[in-house]
Amino acid sequence: GGIAKYFLNSIQVTVTVIVAVIFLSTLAAYGLSRFRSRLVDVLLIAIMAGLMVNPQVTLIPLYKLLDTAGLLDTKLALILPYIAFRLPLSTLLVRSHFLNIPKEIVESAIVDGCSEFQIYSKIYLPISRPIISTVALLTAFYAWNEFLFGIIFISSESKKTIPAGLMNFRDALQ
Repeated sequence: GGIAKYFLNSIQVTVTVIVAVIFLSTLAAYGLSRFRSRLVDVLLIAIMAGLMVNPQVTLIPLYKLLDTAGLLDTKLALILPYIAFRLPLSTLLVRSHFLNIPKEIVESAIVDGCSEFQIYSKIYLPISRPIISTVALLTAFYAWNEFLFGIIFISSESKKTIPAGLMNFRDALQ
């Protein structure tokens, strides 16, 4: 029980969020960097708008949404918002890196008969390990330390993460 359980919950939430953010942001960045269209421009503006949304501002609507979906007091109540709030920055970071990958590499892969998914998985991802590591680190830092959602969306002791769980010890000492 106690801290060990909070620690395991934090690891589970953080790892899940990191994997999902890396997967979704690299896929989105690939599409946004490889193709040019009006839709891509609109999506980029929407992603930038997502950067401007402060998580605290969404607290009440998010609480109601999670309640309606039956997700309050589950780890998904933390995982889904964490992913949503990390995706815009992560996608833009990865996209800016993808834009610097030489077109000649992609053209030679197309000539060799690679599909779009092969270009993504065999060229873009391996070349992008440094930025993917950066995204993983930023995401881990956010998910591990996030406090507000943890105390509001999770009520049962067995599902709390470290920041929310340590509040109990602070309260016990007073």
